[in-house]
Amino acid sequence: MRRLLFVLLLSTQIFGLPGDLDTTFGVTGGYVISDFAAAQRDERPRDSAIQADGKIVVVGTRDQGTAFLYEYLVARYNSDGTLDTTFSSDGFFTLTNGSQFDSANAVAVQTDGKIVVVGGGGDSANTAYIYRLNTDGTFDTTFSGDGIQTITASGNPLALVIQTDNKIVFSTMSVSMFGNTTTVVRLNTDGTLDTSFDSDGRLSLNPNLFFPRGLALQTDGKILIAGKSLNSTTSGDVSVVRVLTTGAYDTSFDGDGIVQTVVGTENGEARSLLVQSDGKILVGGGLTSIGYDPALFRYNANGSLDTTFDGDGIKTIALTPNSENYYFNEIVQQTDGKIVGIADERSVFTFYVEDDFILARFNANGSSDNSFDVDGVTRSHWCEDGSEIVLQTDGRIIAVGSQDRPNLSGNNDGICTQRFNTDGSVDYIFNSVTPNGKANLGFTNIEAIAGLPNGKIMVAGWQDSNGFIIARLLRLNANGTFDTTFMNDGSYQLSTNFDSYFYDLKVMNDGSFFVAGEYDTNGGTIVKFTSNGIPDPTFSFDGVATTTSAARFHALAIQTDGKIIGCGSSGTTTRSGRIARFSATGNFETSVVNNLGTVGMNNEILECSFQTDGKLVVAGYGNDGISENVKVGRHLTTLAIDTTFGTSGITTSDISATLNDRATDIVIQPDDKIVVSSTGLNVGGDHDFAVLRYEANGVLDTNFTENFGASGISLIDFVLDDPNDEANALLLQPDGQMIVGGSSNPGTGDRFGIAKIEPGGALVFGWGTLGRTLTGFPNNDARINALAIHQNTGILAAGRSWNGTDYDFAIARYQNEFIPTAAHTSVSGRVVTANGNGIRNVWVSLSDPERPVRRSLTGPFGYYRFDDIEAGRTYSISVASKRFQFANGTQIVSVNDEIYDLDFIALP
Repeated sequence: MRRLLFVLLLSTQIFGLPGDLDTTFGVTGGYVISDFAAAQRDERPRDSAIQADGKIVVVGTRDQGTAFLYEYLVARYNSDGTLDTTFSSDGFFTLTNGSQFDSANAVAVQTDGKIVVVGGGGDSANTAYIYRLNTDGTFDTTFSGDGIQTITASGNPLALVIQTDNKIVFSTMSVSMFGNTTTVVRLNTDGTLDTSFDSDGRLSLNPNLFFPRGLALQTDGKILIAGKSLNSTTSGDVSVVRVLTTGAYDTSFDGDGIVQTVVGTENGEARSLLVQSDGKILVGGGLTSIGYDPALFRYNANGSLDTTFDGDGIKTIALTPNSENYYFNEIVQQTDGKIVGIADERSVFTFYVEDDFILARFNANGSSDNSFDVDGVTRSHWCEDGSEIVLQTDGRIIAVGSQDRPNLSGNNDGICTQRFNTDGSVDYIFNSVTPNGKANLGFTNIEAIAGLPNGKIMVAGWQDSNGFIIARLLRLNANGTFDTTFMNDGSYQLSTNFDSYFYDLKVMNDGSFFVAGEYDTNGGTIVKFTSNGIPDPTFSFDGVATTTSAARFHALAIQTDGKIIGCGSSGTTTRSGRIARFSATGNFETSVVNNLGTVGMNNEILECSFQTDGKLVVAGYGNDGISENVKVGRHLTTLAIDTTFGTSGITTSDISATLNDRATDIVIQPDDKIVVSSTGLNVGGDHDFAVLRYEANGVLDTNFTENFGASGISLIDFVLDDPNDEANALLLQPDGQMIVGGSSNPGTGDRFGIAKIEPGGALVFGWGTLGRTLTGFPNNDARINALAIHQNTGILAAGRSWNGTDYDFAIARYQNEFIPTAAHTSVSGRVVTANGNGIRNVWVSLSDPERPVRRSLTGPFGYYRFDDIEAGRTYSISVASKRFQFANGTQIVSVNDEIYDLDFIALP
């Protein structure tokens, strides 16, 4: 798991001026990641408890900072998720006994508020350590004289309960070459062994019950222990043992005090245990013969399976095909009788692996509770390795797991604590960060962003993870929170074992979308998702299409017939421009080379888009042996180079002789003029944003020139004498104005820089500060890579920001002048013979480069009609017939109002 950085500067205004940061965006919170003493050490949870005052106690293990040495960890949080600094002065307590794997494994809170912790030095250790702390985190010296009790030859403690008389009961496991031993130990309140329990305070279970992680007390004081035991086939069975308060086996429980539940050939194990208010016994665990399915087992008080629970007393869930769901590591029961369990999940697909934890809620009869996150299951979008849950008095759920921290090598987890509302949604009030409006959630770099019609936001990019670069795709809600309905936790990753990148993203009108990038030796990669947010199985079988004809696709474009164009390059050290085409179903069709520069020198296609006639315009850079220059080229619909464009199909612009110039983004205006972003030098020698506009034939548009530019080039300087402004992204508004984004350095480090210009190239002075706005980030190293219009009134800017150790990806949303939703109108006409008779049953198609093709079948008299057409756009309208040919078979029209006489006349 990684961090995402949402940036917004909070003010008392809810609605800012155009160009201001939008302070309604970037809601964050709901979780907290440990970083005790800001030491960034490996920290992992083992158990948790909630105090009567709502404070949350979490115990586990922490890296001491010395190789292979760990220490006991106890931390306490306030009910709002902040560390409770009244506990041990800084909110956490650590201790070591010198064992290599010291770990606090279980915790319970006494009725007087004192905290009891048990732990040991690992499964092979044979000594149990018990600590009792006062409410302020200091040792309770009334317990064993110094607050610490050591019980030798007892095993490693795994679970803990406190009796109503405050006697302490815990279960242990010792693993050795001579066999495994499971023990139940009971201590008096002063820490001494309670000799009224099995004569010496220790009960060895026979037959052995392995890994007794479940421990609970009945109201009559009887003790229940759950784990696993081996059957005759060496598989494990879920096992539950009940003993009397004296330590003797309770023979009223299945005749001998021991219940072993065999489920076919399944390998079963219990991980958690509770006693319901009606006395029934609920066990959480899993079955693992084929997959890893979390399971619940409910028993009557006499030890028989309760057949009123899901029909046979056993409830299993298989959440996702090809997933490993592991075990219910902890279960709790709500006051209304509903049951909540926490389990790990690892989803494994062809190019996708995702780790997280899940919460599942069940009705009292074992059926899934569909009022909990729609299907009874909610997933953490921050945390994994779910180990514990506790309920707050208001019903909200505290879940504890871990999260991978990006800037540590090897073991690098932090304790991840998250809170959920009663309906399964994330409670963003928990550990909310309102003073500065920023949230760090990790990722490395955003390359593309798009606003969806429903207001949600798609983000594509990559992250550095465990020595690999991993392509990532995220979907956010309109307020900037993760949309957990997408791929179960809001994110998709292409691979975990090879380098991969996402560079571009295109959203279709039907809600489906494509991402493009590279995937190790598989080369240029395009992934298609359905409108439901899953890889489209009708596209190249698994949603992923690749070709080695290109090493990478920096950009993609969708033809009106649904075919997909990938634009990028081949090679590593020396790169060469490549274009590839795939069918609508993801089959590779063809590829071409476009050496934008001198053959044998570096040149790449970084962006591409269609003109209204279907020709493909590409932009990037080419090296002439001296420096890199902005290159723009055009290809025919066959993908052959269009030699009528520029010089032999390519236009070269050397903005600054001393700079390497690159076209970083491209937009095509409705009149087919071409606009690209780059970086140039002004007369003072400073780096400025550069925006270049070309006529449709590739000649610079001399009517486009403002600020410090000339002859089709507009240069934008954020601060006079500012040496470093670099433009990376470009956005065309429906009203013809343009947004340019990148980085600007006013002398104190790189910031998000955004400028807005008129159609003629002049700055829009009423936007931001004289048409420009800067956003500073911590550590003063940030840049914009992508822009998108969001919900008509906002501008999304996305890129990356340095966190002091590595890069996080960053998103900010800005206020904008309201962009009116374009009016809609209709286009209609007739298809007729040369003598004016209507031709029936002929298909007429309407398309533009950004939308799917629409088709209309002519009626009995040759009439066709397209309704709900967006005005202010240019469309290609064509007719096709097996019996007739047309001189004007394709017509390009700009639609500003209703058109009712767009006719097609067949040749005689």
